[in-house]
Amino acid sequence: MSLPRRSPGRYAASIMHDVNNNQMMDVSPVGQPTEQWAISTNARPPMRVPTFEDGAFTMPATDLTLNVDVDM
Repeated sequence: MSLPRRSPGRYAASIMHDVNNNQMMDVSPVGQPTEQWAISTNARPPMRVPTFEDGAFTMPATDLTLNVDVDM
């Protein structure tokens, strides 16, 4: 993911692949995602939704490229 220059600071990003285009993350009966997703630091906290802190990164005063793995 390439991020154009922004104000320096702490940011977090999340992405998902909405396979069925229903504008929401589909989950199993136990709450596990059934569509591909990722957060900016590639963190995968077990058994809970990622927090801002899990995905936080420091944006420098220049452009930034993050390598994010989107998988299930």
